[in-house]
Amino acid sequence: DDKLVTAGGRVLNVCSLGETLEKAMEKIYQACEKINFDAMHYRRDIGVLRE
Repeated sequence: DDKLVTAGGRVLNVCSLGETLEKAMEKIYQACEKINFDAMHYRRDIGVLRE
């Protein structure tokens, strides 16, 4: 069938390495833009440090 099916929950993890945290984050968000499925959402605070 060659299709992915999900019933919810976490279904995917995107990781990256970069010379800096900012460069790694940029790669992650670029990868997230290439992924698409119904009701998809992802955190937009990936790698953000909170004090």
